Amino acid sequence: MLCLCMTQLPDLLLPPRRALQLLKQGGFLLGPEWDEAHAICQQAEGTFEYDLVHALAHWIEGDSGNRDYWYRRVGSGWIRAASIAAEHDAIAAAFEKSAQTAADTSAKTPRKN
Repeated sequence: MLCLCMTQLPDLLLPPRRALQLLKQGGFLLGPEWDEAHAICQQAEGTFEYDLVHALAHWIEGDSGNRDYWYRRVGSGWIRAASIAAEHDAIAAAFEKSAQTAADTSAKTPRKN
């Protein structure tokens, strides 16, 4: 499987991917990493990727009402994992898949001179 570095991700995925990394870096606990991740999520509310990480942030916070609100905003197409760590991994995999799809599409698009 091809692993893309941060600079190869579509621009839309860079901030939510960073927020996701911060949540893991912080040990899935409240603290400065959580605060920074939450601030990133608030920058583009209403965008699927941001809202998905926002839901995870509130799950970590223990605020189930807010968590559920953000999962409703994400939509019924996303099935929440059984644990915070598993949810993180599922989101990371979804971001990786989106990045790979974007890279594949970009490679197939003819360049204009």
